[in-house]
Amino acid sequence: MSTKSSFLAILFISFYSCTTKIKNQPVVDYYSPSKDFYNSISNGQRIYEQQNKNTLVLINNKKRDLSDFHSEINKNKIKGFNVITDSTEIARLGYSYNNIKNIIIATTK
Repeated sequence: MSTKSSFLAILFISFYSCTTKIKNQPVVDYYSPSKDFYNSISNGQRIYEQQNKNTLVLINNKKRDLSDFHSEINKNKIKGFNVITDSTEIARLGYSYNNIKNIIIATTK
């Protein structure tokens, strides 16, 4: 009888252990924005603002904002543009290279 009861006990324990939920399941790591993520976004915004300050955009010889230039490109209204980054060329056009690092000259369709 002891072998029969031992067999039943082993069968019961193995069946019970296979059907119970494991309490130590792995923790699923869901993405959550961290402080570094927000810092990189603010750094990107700061770089864009600095680029906007240092870039002069002339669309049809009128001063415009860099965001206006991007929106005109997205609307497919820009016929052509030229980017000037050379300090001597910027000085030749009458602008200070200390304030203006890039000049974008664009024409619309």
